[in-house]
Amino acid sequence: AYEITYGDWSSDVCSSDLTDFSTSLIQLNNQPPGTGGVLLPYQTVMTSDNRFVYVSCPKSNEVLEIRRDSMTVVRRVPVGQWPLIMALAPDDGHVYVANRNSNSVSVIKTDVYVWESGDSLVTTIPDVGPGPHGIDITKDGRYAYVSCENVLSSIPPHHPTIGSKIPGYVAVIDLWYKSVIRQIEVGAFAAGVAVVE
Repeated sequence: AYEITYGDWSSDVCSSDLTDFSTSLIQLNNQPPGTGGVLLPYQTVMTSDNRFVYVSCPKSNEVLEIRRDSMTVVRRVPVGQWPLIMALAPDDGHVYVANRNSNSVSVIKTDVYVWESGDSLVTTIPDVGPGPHGIDITKDGRYAYVSCENVLSSIPPHHPTIGSKIPGYVAVIDLWYKSVIRQIEVGAFAAGVAVVE
């Protein structure tokens, strides 16, 4: 299990062995305790082969790639502004990152040979919606569902709202064409999303 820790250990990723309950820390920076430092790590995802862990860092606008065998950061990948939730493609070939402050989704190629060949590591799906927060991928890898906070009400509500409740949205992205094909109005401050098939 991998957790983000704040406090006496600054901001680190904590690796916990759930069989013997031992823990080890991967220190991400040397900033004052409890501040999140220059990274402010937010969420982790791990490849299905358990070789790599990815950590979104909103403050530094990047995703860190950590090798589990050496417990070290091996890559720092620049993404959009204020990256939050990530999702791995079913084949582990891409990490999809919801970038709240740039209204986009970054698509990171995870294959090490991409880096060596000089191919583009990150592509961007722009104009996803106002304040992308959560993301999940369908089992076939064809569609991404992205929850958008819409806290500034940049998209007016389709249905009447009461009081100050501004609806959130879920954007449906066709990952083959890297474009939004639908927006679905949902409850206020849409943060998390999960695809159940």
